[in-house]
Amino acid sequence: MIFDKKKDGEITGTGHDIMLPQESQRFPCHQCHNVYCYQSSLARHIKFECGKVAQIQCPFCSYRSRYRADMTKHIRFKHRIPEEEVKLLKLLYI
Repeated sequence: MIFDKKKDGEITGTGHDIMLPQESQRFPCHQCHNVYCYQSSLARHIKFECGKVAQIQCPFCSYRSRYRADMTKHIRFKHRIPEEEVKLLKLLYI
């Protein structure tokens, strides 16, 4: 989708108009001082990322991830395991 940015911060594209958050609508993390545009992004950061050790261990190497989707990509591309087999391996790192 191609977007055109207008002067007032509004982006228009095919089918939908999307409002960008204003500069005053920033959500800082009080632990690490990362800043997010959306409160939901800050909540995800606090719940899964900030100060947390990656919980998901690769069954083949020492790589760790906070997200299953990242682990799936890692296994597929670094260990060259076909997607069908990775689906079965997901049971190991749920």
